[in-house]
Amino acid sequence: MSKLKKSQRSLRQWTKQKWRTKSGKKSSETGERYLPEKAIKALSSEEYARTSRKKREDTKKGKQHSKQPKKVARKTRAYRKLGGPALTYNQKYHKDTIEQGKVMINEKGQPVTARVDGLEYNDKIYNVPFYNRKGGFYSEDEALEIYKEDIEKGLIKGYDKKFDGPNENHPANVAARLEHQMMDIDGEKISPESIAYNLLKVK
Repeated sequence: MSKLKKSQRSLRQWTKQKWRTKSGKKSSETGERYLPEKAIKALSSEEYARTSRKKREDTKKGKQHSKQPKKVARKTRAYRKLGGPALTYNQKYHKDTIEQGKVMINEKGQPVTARVDGLEYNDKIYNVPFYNRKGGFYSEDEALEIYKEDIEKGLIKGYDKKFDGPNENHPANVAARLEHQMMDIDGEKISPESIAYNLLKVK
């Protein structure tokens, strides 16, 4: 039996983590923060309420992602990394789409939760979600308008456009492939309740 590479072991362990809300209900229904089960158990009721309150406030403001209060973030950081790397911006979007029950099934029968693609801005390439959670996709202009603030805040990693090598080996493409590995494995466990748009039913 071949030995798994470190990255493969981390990926397999990462997908075994149980992410949930404290009530066990969908985050889209309660507005609760979605975290690994062990992280939730490590927080006091007041701390979980505080981070969930912050998430509700940011959601109302239309923010794509909600940062946790600093003290809560420090306390949950170890659990978010347990068994693998911390979630990237796009992986968080993927997880949030599932929790909000806004997954789309495309024409090939595949679940769509983020559809990460490269967005060019200031001579750099940023991998961002183009799925709009409404059964469609953002145009490049729409994506730039939506993600520009987070890009400028440094929340989304940028990669230099110039690259001396095959396009498939560009750092942005390598990063996107690694992210999609997790999303594809995680996508196999999506429940019917998380699906809001099914293009197979339209035909």
